[in-house]
This record gives sequence, structure tokens and C-alpha cells, in this order.
Amino acid sequence: FLQGLSCVKSDGLYGYINEEGDLVTGIMYEAASSYFRTVTDQVMACCKKDGKYGLLKNDGSVYLDLQYTDLRIVNYAYALANDEAGKVNVVVLDTRPLSTVYDEVSIFEGSDYAIAKRGGKTYFIDRKGKEVKDLYFDDTEDMEGGLVLVSKNGKFGVLDKNLQMIVPCNY
Repeated sequence: FLQGLSCVKSDGLYGYINEEGDLVTGIMYEAASSYFRTVTDQVMACCKKDGKYGLLKNDGSVYLDLQYTDLRIVNYAYALANDEAGKVNVVVLDTRPLSTVYDEVSIFEGSDYAIAKRGGKTYFIDRKGKEVKDLYFDDTEDMEGGLVLVSKNGKFGVLDKNLQMIVPCNY
């Protein structure tokens, strides 16, 4: 139980109960996670219904509509939610969902950031799901050892896992 709620399974479907054993939601989900606490102290759970993923709040109500083809929680701070059009929605897990849509998002291995692409530019997303202000490039490529190769205006440089420029985009 987290915040007095637990996931249960019956006849192949999932739902949520409180500590008294009362259903908080119907038993109707094809898949469901345990409730978890976000970095902003919200309590929610992932679930899947009719082949679509979404998020529930701790009172059983919908936080993020069940409309996504895939849903992944990152650092308990934001979700990567793929939509029907193949876009990736970065959804900040706060008191209400705040979403930014990208063409592609990948995790910067060994770092606290994700790499997101939109409109021909590459951005970095912090642990709270927000773009790092004024830090964008034309392209990026992961390198060994927590480094990323970046390019801007046809010139290349290197960032470390903390997004510090260790080789300026002069080459």
C-alpha cells in the first residue's frame, strides 16, 4: 500500500483498493503498476485499458488520459508518452500534467538528462521534464563514458554528462 492504496488482480484484470479492501477503481485495467510518489510529491499509478496507457491519481481519478501507445516513467519526474502519430510527449508529473511534444526522446546514459528532438533541433530535458534553457543543438550522438557529441551550424563539440561543454563547437 502507498497512500493507503494497492493494486489488485482478479480474472486477469487489475484495479485498486484502499486499506479497508474497498475498490477505489473498478477492476478494468489490462495492466497496472503500484502507486508511486513523484519528485513533486504527487502519488499516481500507470495503467492500461483497451490497449492504451495513462496515469491515475491517488483518488482513482485520471491524471493523464488513457490514450498513449506506450508510457515510461523517468526518474519519477516525467513520463515519456508515445501517441498514435508517433510523437513523444514529455509529461511533467506535477499537480497537473504539463506536456511538450517531441519527434524523438532518448535517455542520455550516465546523465540526469534526456535528449529530445523537435523541428530539426535537439534539446536537453532535466529531471523535472523541463528543457534546459538556451541549450540546443542541430544534432547529437552518444559517445562512450557519459559524453555526447553535439553539432551546431555544421561545427562539432562535446558535452559531458552534466551538460558542461568540454570541447566547444568549433570543429
